[in-house]
Amino acid sequence: MGYDDDENVLEEMESEAADLYAKGDYDAALAEFSVLREVRARRDGPYSKNYLTDLLGSVRCMGQLERWGDLEPISAEFYNKYLRTHPAADAISVEAARWLAWAKSHTGQGSAAADLYVRAADALVKAGDETGALPLLRAGLGQLRSLAESDPIAALLERISALPGSSRLAELAAALQSDGSDDEVSSPGATATPPRP
Repeated sequence: MGYDDDENVLEEMESEAADLYAKGDYDAALAEFSVLREVRARRDGPYSKNYLTDLLGSVRCMGQLERWGDLEPISAEFYNKYLRTHPAADAISVEAARWLAWAKSHTGQGSAAADLYVRAADALVKAGDETGALPLLRAGLGQLRSLAESDPIAALLERISALPGSSRLAELAAALQSDGSDDEVSSPGATATPPRP
């Protein structure tokens, strides 16, 4: 079997995994993505587009299966590797931050989750997407409230002050106190078919 034949088999497996995911068969999709991940890491390298695609598929499956302990390390791997090669405000970078924050919030690391939400919101504000940043700020605020911070807005602003050039983010965060919106932390969600990073 040649390289092209191997590639065709892997592409068929990726298509099958995406179909299983779209049908809600997350266990079977995870098994496929896990095999693909191992093959792609050896064959294409751990920073390759193909490997990252299959790693994201695994992240999404574990998230849907609520396997928080397993999700935390692979979502951290995906987040860290993806940010090395893509802007922090990229849609998949933000999704990666949300999955990692979601995993951390379910494994007793609420403070780290709040930090991730704030950093992702900061990246979006700096890229001009204030609308996209607001749900992330609310999620960070929700994390701080769940930690029983005496003044969650102050705690949020303290985190923001540690980021360079974050004055606009601080203004948005301060406005959350009076906007009456719900800041409950929500799942990162997932698209029906995992797109390629």
